[in-house]
Amino acid sequence: MAPLWMVLVVVCGQQAPTTEAVRASMMAPPGMEVALVASDPLVRSPVAGVFDARGRLWVVEMSDYPTGPKPGEKPGGAIKILQDDNGDGVFDSASTFADGLLFANGLMLWKDGVIVTCAPAVLYLRDTDGDGKADRRTVLLEGLAQANPQLRPSFPLLTHDGWVQVSSGLRGGQVWKAGETAKNQISLAGMDFRFRPDGSAVEASTGPGQFGNTLDAWGNRFVCDNRHHLRHVVMETAVVQGNPLLAPGELLVDVAGEEGGPLSSGGKVYPISRNWTTSNLHAGRFTAASGVLAFQGAGLGKEHQGSVFTCDPTGNLVHEERLSPKGLTFSARSPQQEREFLAAKDEWFRPVSLVEAPDGSLLILDMARAVIEHPEFMPPELRNRPDLLWGRDQGRIWRVRASGVPRSPIRDLTQLGVQELVDCLGDASGWVRGTAFRLLMEGKQGHRGLTELLMAKALKGPPLARFHAVWLLAACGLERKNLVGMALADGDDHVAEVGLALAKQGDLTGEQLVSMAGRGSERLAGKVAQAAQTLAAGERTGVLTKIALSHGEDAWIRLSVLASAQGCQRALLASLESPPAGKDVNASLLKELARQCGRSLPVQELGGILEGAYSTSGTEVLVGGLLLGLTQRGNAAVGDFLASLPPGAKQKLAAFAMKQMAVAQDQAVPLVKRLEALFIGGTVNGREAGMSGQLFRLLREDAEAQVRVRAAGLLAGCLAEDRQRDLVEGWKAQLPVVRSEILDLAGGNFNLARAVLDGVEAGAVPVTDLDARRAARWMAFADLGLAGRAKKLLAACIAAPRDGVIAQYKGRALAGGDALRGREVFARNCASCHKVEGLGKDVGPDISDTRTKTEEMLLGDILDPNRAIDGAYVAQTVTTASGRLRVGVIKGASGGSITLVLADGTVENLARGDIEEIVSTGKSLMPEGLEKTISPEQMADLIRYLKDWRYLDGKTPRAGS
Repeated sequence: MAPLWMVLVVVCGQQAPTTEAVRASMMAPPGMEVALVASDPLVRSPVAGVFDARGRLWVVEMSDYPTGPKPGEKPGGAIKILQDDNGDGVFDSASTFADGLLFANGLMLWKDGVIVTCAPAVLYLRDTDGDGKADRRTVLLEGLAQANPQLRPSFPLLTHDGWVQVSSGLRGGQVWKAGETAKNQISLAGMDFRFRPDGSAVEASTGPGQFGNTLDAWGNRFVCDNRHHLRHVVMETAVVQGNPLLAPGELLVDVAGEEGGPLSSGGKVYPISRNWTTSNLHAGRFTAASGVLAFQGAGLGKEHQGSVFTCDPTGNLVHEERLSPKGLTFSARSPQQEREFLAAKDEWFRPVSLVEAPDGSLLILDMARAVIEHPEFMPPELRNRPDLLWGRDQGRIWRVRASGVPRSPIRDLTQLGVQELVDCLGDASGWVRGTAFRLLMEGKQGHRGLTELLMAKALKGPPLARFHAVWLLAACGLERKNLVGMALADGDDHVAEVGLALAKQGDLTGEQLVSMAGRGSERLAGKVAQAAQTLAAGERTGVLTKIALSHGEDAWIRLSVLASAQGCQRALLASLESPPAGKDVNASLLKELARQCGRSLPVQELGGILEGAYSTSGTEVLVGGLLLGLTQRGNAAVGDFLASLPPGAKQKLAAFAMKQMAVAQDQAVPLVKRLEALFIGGTVNGREAGMSGQLFRLLREDAEAQVRVRAAGLLAGCLAEDRQRDLVEGWKAQLPVVRSEILDLAGGNFNLARAVLDGVEAGAVPVTDLDARRAARWMAFADLGLAGRAKKLLAACIAAPRDGVIAQYKGRALAGGDALRGREVFARNCASCHKVEGLGKDVGPDISDTRTKTEEMLLGDILDPNRAIDGAYVAQTVTTASGRLRVGVIKGASGGSITLVLADGTVENLARGDIEEIVSTGKSLMPEGLEKTISPEQMADLIRYLKDWRYLDGKTPRAGS
C-alpha cells in the first residue's frame, strides 16, 4: 500500500456492508464470474498470501493496521492457513500458524515453515514437529526500517536464480545479516534487496518497490509504488557496477502507456466509487498501487494469461495491463477502454494483494476497511477518529474466473516424485511451475538423480522447462563452464540468456558473443553486451562495436554497451568514429564514450581523440563530450589538456571554439544547440579576455535563463582568482536562477565565495539571497578565515527559532485571506518545488492535498518545514570530484551512482566515480525562513489558496455540499 490521498469521508455506519452488497456493486468484464471464497472470521485484514504444495492458502493478517496494538497488548498480526475441505473452491476452515506479529506484511514458503517480512527483521518461522504451528523462530536479517506500515519491506519472493527478492518499501534504511556489526550494513537508499534463503548472504538490488513484487514466466521482475503501478526492473545494479564512470540513472522503468518517469503523476484509473481525491496530481490516477501480480493461470481465459494486474484500494479497483516485448524491456496497455478489469461502487472493497490460485483463477485479498488511509497523512485532530479501525476484524477473499473455463485440477505436489516435479518445470501454471521449482530447490542436496533428470530436461524439454532446469542445475553445482556452453547452444533466446547470466571471466569468447548478437533479437543483443564484461578488453571492443552499430538507438542497449566499456572506452570510440558505409552511430553514445575518455585518460592521450573528431560529422558531439569529462576532473584538467597540445592543434581547437561561440550567441539556433556550443566555446577560450567578454554579455543580457546559467558556470571555472568578483557585479539586476547558480558555485569555490561576501559587506548582495542552508554550509568552510567571515556576515540568514516565528504569525496569518492573491504568493515562493493546480514543479511532497489539514497545521508546515519531514525528501549535499556542490533529493540509486533532483526540478545523474561525498543535511529541501519574504497577510492569502484552490473553477463542490 502507499500514502493514500482519499477525502476523509466517514462511511455511514460502523457496520460493514454485506458481502452480497459489495459483490452487487462490482463491475467486471463480460463473462467474468466473481465469487466470495473466504471471509471473517476465517480471515481478517488479509494483506498477502501464497498457496502451498497441497493447495492450502497461507495468508498474512494485519488487523493492527493502521495504529498498532495499544500499550501492553499483544500484536494482532498473524499467519493463517486456509483449507478447502470439500473441494468446492470455497475455504471452509482456517488454522493459525503464527501470531503476535507486529505489521508482518509478506511471506514465502520455505521447507518446514515460512520466511516473513516483519520489520525490523526478516524472520524464518518453522514448524519442526509437524503440528501446523510455528515452534521455532530464527532472525535472518535485521535493521529494516520501521516506518509507516504502508512503507515497510515486503513481498519476499523466490527468484529463478535461487535468491529471495524483497521490495524495500521506499524508506531506505539499512539491512544486515543477523548478528553482524554495523560495518556490514547495506544501504537501501533507492534500492531493494535480496538474500539467500538461509540468510547466508544479502545484497542490495535494483529498486525500489513498495508493496508489490512479482515475476513473469521468464523471471522478469515487476514492482509498483503508490503512483507507479507497473515498473519493470530492466537490469540489476551488478551490471553497471563495473564502470564507475557511468551514471545510468534508474534501472527500472514504467512500462504502462500512461506513465512517464520518476516524477510522473501515475497511470490513469477509472473508479466507479465516489473516489474523491484531494490532490489535483492524483485525480483519476493511481494513488495506492499495490500487490502487482504477473498472472499465469488459465482460469481467466487465454487472452488474460500473462497479463499483469495491480490493485488500488483507494479507487476500489483492480487494473489490468498486457505486455509487449520492447528490446530489453516491455510496453504495456490496458485491454479495457476507460474502465477497469474489476471495480466496485462500495467503498469497503479494499483490494490490496493478488494471488494466482492452483485452479487457475485469480484471488483478490480485500482488507474490507471503512478507511484505508494511514493517520500519518491526516492532521492531528483526526488521527484518533473512530472509523480508522472499522473493519479490522473483517476481511474477504474474492475469486475471479471466466465462465465456461473449467477449474484446473488441484494437485498435491508433495506426493510427486523427483521426475514428476522436474516435468512440472515446463507447466504454464505459475503455481505448478513455481511450487515444483521451490520443492526441488529445497531438497536439491537430497534428491537422488536430480542432476541427471535436470540435464535431460535442459536438453530436450520445452523452452520454459529448459530455462528453469538450467537455473536449477546451477543451484545443484553443475560445473559452470559446461552449463554455460549448453545454455548458449540452445536455440531459444531465453535459455541462451541463462548462459550469459551465469558466465564469468574465461567462460565466453568474442566469437561466441558476436554470433549470438547476430541472432536478430534486440533483447538478446543487450544481454550479450552485458555479458561482454567477462571478456578481455580487446575482444570486448569487437563485440560492443557490433552491437552499438546494430542496436545503438535503443537506450537500454546503449546503457548495456557503456556498462561493459570500462577499460576499452578509447578503443570502442575509435571503432565507432568512422562507421562502415550505411551505418550510423547514436550521437549520445559517442558523446558519453568521449566524456568517459576525458574523465579518465591521461591528458596526453586525448589529443588523438580530438584530432579524430575533426574528421567526423559529429565533431561537436565528440569535442563536447571530451571537454565535459575534463571539467568533471576539475578546472585544472582543462588547462593541463590545452597545455599538452602542440601549437598547431591548440590553434585549431581555438578556432573551432570561436565558431561554436558564434553559434551560442545566435538566438535563432535551438536552445539545446546553443548550450552545447556555449559549453565548447567557453571551456576552450573562456580564459581569453575577448571570449570572457562574450560570456559576460550572455550572462547579463541573454533572453534564455539557461544560457545565463551556463555562462555563469563557465566563467566561475575559467576566471582568474582576482576576477571572480566580476560574477557578482550587477547582482540585483540578475535573474534569481542565475544568482542561485552563482551561490551554488561559490560553495565549492573559495575565491567566488569571498567575492560574494564582499558584495554582502558592501550591500550589493542582499544577505537574504543566502538561505539558512547555504549560510550554514559556508560557516563550516575548511578555510577558517573565510568561515569566520561568513559567520559574521551571514548571521541574519540563520532562521529564528521556529516556535517564536509561528507564534508571531498565528494571529494575522490564520485570519481571512484571499485565494487569488495567494496564488501569486505561491507562484513567487513555492512553485519551484511544489505543484498545485498545474502551477509549479513536482519535486517536493504534494502540498495540494490540504482538505485534511487545518490552517494552523499548514502554517507550521510552511514556517517549520523540518518539523515532520518525510524521510524521502531529506536534502542531501553531494560534492563531486571536481569540487562542485549540489543539494537535492535522491530519487534513485544504482551501483553507487545516484539520481539527484534539485530544488528547481533539474534531474542530475551522477556516476559513482564522480561522487566525492554525500552528506545528509537532515533537513527538508524547503528552506526555513520564509517569514523573510512572506508577510503575515501574504501568509493568510497563501494558506487560503492552498485550502481553496480546487474551488476557484466554480465547478468543484466543497466538502459536504
